[in-house]
Amino acid sequence: MAMSSKVTEKYQVTIPKDIRKEIGIKRGDEVQFTREDDKIVMFVKPKIKDPVKFLWGLAPSKKEAVELVRKARREMMERASREAK
Repeated sequence: MAMSSKVTEKYQVTIPKDIRKEIGIKRGDEVQFTREDDKIVMFVKPKIKDPVKFLWGLAPSKKEAVELVRKARREMMERASREAK
């Protein structure tokens, strides 16, 4: 189902209500954009206040959870750097 929205003078667009409801986006949420081939993909940025607590159940120890967070941050920075070129 295709939906459209006009770009404003400030390069803003309104996310259609049906899409907002479907993905659970609310006022104040952050979204991220990425490019995939000839498409721009938008997704809601996860709301993780404490990444170590978030990963606590995924890692055997707190030290390993901290290392997972550091690795994820490095990978995000590297990806952002590549995409900025």
